[in-house]
Amino acid sequence: MRLDELGNIGRLAQFGRLVPVALQWSSAVMFLVAWRHYPSDSAIHFGKLMELEFLAIHAGAFLGFLILWSPLKRSRRLLRYIGLLVFCFFYLAGGYSTLRWSGVIEIGAMIFTSYSGLFWGADAKGTARIMETGARWFLGFIVFLFVINGLRLAGDVATWHKSADALLAGAIYFAVLGLLELSGIYRLVRNNADKLMGGNPPRS
Repeated sequence: MRLDELGNIGRLAQFGRLVPVALQWSSAVMFLVAWRHYPSDSAIHFGKLMELEFLAIHAGAFLGFLILWSPLKRSRRLLRYIGLLVFCFFYLAGGYSTLRWSGVIEIGAMIFTSYSGLFWGADAKGTARIMETGARWFLGFIVFLFVINGLRLAGDVATWHKSADALLAGAIYFAVLGLLELSGIYRLVRNNADKLMGGNPPRS
């Protein structure tokens, strides 16, 4: 049974699909406001958040692999859990080194904002889930690279908070993420995962 056949639950799921867009566009607005007020302390703080986003955008590939990998052997399951712990430690340490304890929370928020679409209104499994996760990471990464190179941000990520352009980059990046979410491209990838993988879609 499809979610859209469940009445109120289906409508709630449809509404839930807008949550990532709301998160991403509200982030874009906050970065834009900070850009207009640079170099205030709060604006510099948002510059450091862009430094955290550099870590968050890479998190998608690692986290997606660790979550989707479901090994049968106990030793490999243990390796998966160890990988998740190492992942958490690495990224939380990155957040702490940038913004101390607030950075620990904020890097989690940046990762969630970037990839929250995976958790709202999607019941895909198997190949479809893998393809959707890969598409979200790949397109987000391409947009991120295009924006930071287009604005010619410094190669040293740790200095981004010293540039107002980093804030403009954040505004553009999150605005485009929201547009991608609305475009339906991830749903298209999910629904055509078998074709994209070279197989045949299951018959109903």
